[in-house]
Amino acid sequence: MRSIKEIDMADDLLQKVAEFIAKKANNPKDLTDTLVVFEGTRPSAYLRDKISKVLGFSYMAPSIFSLNDLVEYIVSEEGTFTIASELDVAHKLYEIVKRIAPEVFVQQRLFSDFISWAEEINRFIDRMYFENKEDDALINVQANAAIGYDVPESINKILEHIVRIKTELRDVLSKENKMTRGMLFQKAKELSKSIKLKKIKKIIFVNILFFQKCEEEILKNLSLTHETTFFYQGSPDDWKILKNIYDSLDCIVERTKKTNKDNDLKIYAPCDVHSQCAMVSDIIRETKDYDNTLVVLPEKENMVPLFSMLSSVTKDINVSMGYPIKRSALFSLVEMLINAQKTKKQGRYYTKEYVSIIMHPIIKNLDIGYGQAFTRGIVQVIENVFKGNIDISYSGQVFIDINELEKKGDFLEVVQEQAGSQDILQHDIIKTLSFIREHFFEKWGKVNSLKDLAAVLKGFIAVIMEYSDPERYPLQFNVIDALFKVVDNLEHINIEEEFSVDEIFSIFKSLVENEKTKFAGFPLKGIQVSEMMETRALCFKNVILMDLNEGIIPYGKINEPLIPVEVMRMLELSDPEIEEAIQKYHFNRIINTSEKAHLLYKNAEDSQKSRFLEDIIWTEQKRSRKLDVFSKFQAHFSSKIISQEKVKEKDASMVETIKNMTFSISSINTYIGCPMRFYYRYVLGIQETENILEGVQPRHIGDFVHKLLEEVFKKYINVPLIIDQMFKKDFFILLQELYKRDFENKMGVQKELFKDIIQDRLEAFLENERQRAEELGIRVSMVEENIKNTINTKAGELNLTAKIDRVDIDRQDNVYVLDYKAGSTSLMPSNIANINMQEISREKIKDMIRSVQLPVYLYLLQNSQKIDMEKVNVNAGLYYIRSVEIKWLFGKKDKILPKEALKLYIQATKYILEEICDKDKPFRCDKSARECSICPYVGMC
Repeated sequence: MRSIKEIDMADDLLQKVAEFIAKKANNPKDLTDTLVVFEGTRPSAYLRDKISKVLGFSYMAPSIFSLNDLVEYIVSEEGTFTIASELDVAHKLYEIVKRIAPEVFVQQRLFSDFISWAEEINRFIDRMYFENKEDDALINVQANAAIGYDVPESINKILEHIVRIKTELRDVLSKENKMTRGMLFQKAKELSKSIKLKKIKKIIFVNILFFQKCEEEILKNLSLTHETTFFYQGSPDDWKILKNIYDSLDCIVERTKKTNKDNDLKIYAPCDVHSQCAMVSDIIRETKDYDNTLVVLPEKENMVPLFSMLSSVTKDINVSMGYPIKRSALFSLVEMLINAQKTKKQGRYYTKEYVSIIMHPIIKNLDIGYGQAFTRGIVQVIENVFKGNIDISYSGQVFIDINELEKKGDFLEVVQEQAGSQDILQHDIIKTLSFIREHFFEKWGKVNSLKDLAAVLKGFIAVIMEYSDPERYPLQFNVIDALFKVVDNLEHINIEEEFSVDEIFSIFKSLVENEKTKFAGFPLKGIQVSEMMETRALCFKNVILMDLNEGIIPYGKINEPLIPVEVMRMLELSDPEIEEAIQKYHFNRIINTSEKAHLLYKNAEDSQKSRFLEDIIWTEQKRSRKLDVFSKFQAHFSSKIISQEKVKEKDASMVETIKNMTFSISSINTYIGCPMRFYYRYVLGIQETENILEGVQPRHIGDFVHKLLEEVFKKYINVPLIIDQMFKKDFFILLQELYKRDFENKMGVQKELFKDIIQDRLEAFLENERQRAEELGIRVSMVEENIKNTINTKAGELNLTAKIDRVDIDRQDNVYVLDYKAGSTSLMPSNIANINMQEISREKIKDMIRSVQLPVYLYLLQNSQKIDMEKVNVNAGLYYIRSVEIKWLFGKKDKILPKEALKLYIQATKYILEEICDKDKPFRCDKSARECSICPYVGMC
């Protein structure tokens, strides 16, 4: 006998179920003859609590199952069984498909690549079991696949043999007494025809909105031997999904009276995730009734910012949703250890990977016997060594032998000296480094099978548990539990096939991909945080629903990329309308059962309100005949406007210091770009720390090119420049030597490509030089010449210095001053004749002159009597190695003569120097988007 109890949408469903159980009990103190079945496990604690309050005395509780629990219980009555692990099923499918449809593997698909396919094939086969589809239903699928669905041919080949694949998978698992979920439900369906559940007389199914065909038969079969009651909330007149269930079950329906209940509904429109979490925190503060408050969180990514906000309100937070372990600190460390093994070369580890690992919060806070501070101190020094802040023999190497670290005297001495304590012994440093090397590098390097990986993971977890501080990372214990499940999976998998190391790690990552861990908490105490589907059957006075944006609520179910949509439709396995209807039902149910509901959606250009939320607004607009039916609460943050202009006044002492400086061209150009940057760099002497771990930077390439060209051309000073085959041979031999010395140990796998690019560019450069030398009769006059002199200004006589890359003289005694540029194109000064010197300012110099480099070169050469512009023609240019072109300071179309132009350039230079030394001109930040975006001091402004 079976019947349906229909509860009003606004009622407390579990309260009604508890009252029904108490009323129907033969012995209220012993309810063990009753079985209650929900879709999930979440409501069980709430139902027991409500029964206890209804009865008012101690009692023996009814059995409370999820649908999955019920199915497992039915099958367990016949004997023991094992649910096959996903990895086990995946490998069995891999072997079956490889044998039946070898065409799928023409491109040598690895098992690790096939795992995602196997998961979808298994899901598809399980759906066939769940929906009671016989193998005959797949015959048309096979026939169509032979013709070809609009999918890759390899997928058609799998579908051509889907019946055989399904059969062989069932047979091979049955031999090992294993089952998939689908096979388990099929078995339960067969047993339910004759089974009598021990001691159970009454079964109550609560708000199960969708029965797969197999589940429907199980429920109907059980109702033949047990008194069965179905509880549903809402009316089939309002919900099509309920009407479908009522029609399917064909039961007597008993309706309760409609509850007249108005709830307080508010809508909020925060602008982003953090403002949304802040709003939730404020709502809960005002609510105060934490034990009756539910936060529905559809987006798992928002869990951490939500927690950071809620933790300031209360510590009693219970979360019933899984958190992906791949986002945890512990798994990030595992991933780094795996990457370190993948990137090592000939036993040497990539320095950047090594430093990243030892700097990981879990590693640097290990207590190996000397305290966490000891480990942190050592790790900090090691970081500084490999970032180049401390110069020793190991600095700058891209790959390192970490065994040698423990033997390097200068390295150990630096660590001992910089760690900050006289009590630190080299023996203790060696022991710490040895511990890290052994447990986080060497053991991971010995993984040659899945079972090896399982053993290494177990050892890794044991080390973390013993030597780290788990309380520092609240999720750590939960993540460890989840990792142990993965380890168990790896240990018990019966796979004889050998895998490469890369494939072993790929298999591990695929196992972890969907693994989740749950937070600790008590479901009846504190704020409850849950996904929408975990709210089934529950009721809270205060409900807060977040992320009510289209695409999130309702969430769009992505079609299986492997199984074509037309196959799913042909077999009636896909009905997106039902999925959306279920989501909408639960959305409305949790709102209607509440007293206060707070609905939040992200109000941004790239987001729109959920259609569920729009439907609520539209319903109320129709009822009240008004447009403005809900007040929309916007996110507001208090802010204080702070002037962005950074100013530093000068005093007499500072001005005197500045006047005594020797001004380089870089310092003058820096001031032109931004006075505050000049102040930080040249007055305070703050320099940006170079990070060698970032690899070869553009500056290193420039230094290399300058050094190479200096070594080459200094041999040809004051002699005719002839670039023949002998010159080129010597040039490229030197290039190889310098490259090996400066770059060989500072680059990874790209070093050969990088060398080829440099060589190609310099070949083009030499060809251009050959043509210049032949055409002009070039002889080199100076190479990398340091020139110092003074310049008279209103601030007094100031010191200038410059290093000139090269000066050439042609057969007509024309002089060419060259500055190499190995990087991108630098800005050239505008025509100085266009500048009104009567209205000169730093800003105008920045916009028009841009750089005083070339004019100052000529000024210094002339004042040092190296050249005489009255007697010879002189020009200066930037020589771009990348594009092999020279851009000259003076052009043939200039309106004024070079010597007149130079006077104007020097006048502008003097203006800048005088402003730098002017006590009444403070240093100010130049608020330029481009300058600030590349300025190392932007954080200080």
